[in-house]
Amino acid sequence: MTRVVINKCFGGFSLSNAAVQRYGELAGLNLVSKDKGYFNHWYIDSVDDEKYFSMYNIARDDPILIQVVEELGEASWGGAAELKVIEIPDGALRYQILEYDGWESIVYGDFNII
Repeated sequence: MTRVVINKCFGGFSLSNAAVQRYGELAGLNLVSKDKGYFNHWYIDSVDDEKYFSMYNIARDDPILIQVVEELGEASWGGAAELKVIEIPDGALRYQILEYDGWESIVYGDFNII
């Protein structure tokens, strides 16, 4: 079974600061933050633009991301997010996350992605 994190409300996928910190701990990354108000900006090892860490680059089927969302529950949700772990049945060759105004759904199966 493949597991994937999606956002189930209008707004968009995002992680809380606590979730980003926990992700870094589990991934063995030394994440440091620079407070930018609503969301912190995260960097690996030091505040340097070349070392920028973006939560949006984490694969949605990343086992560490899934663990963080399950472990922290609602505390993992970023500002306008409601994260949920979805299970895709074995045998589904591919999946795609569809998004409308931040609300995500998932399609899977043997289909052509264009």
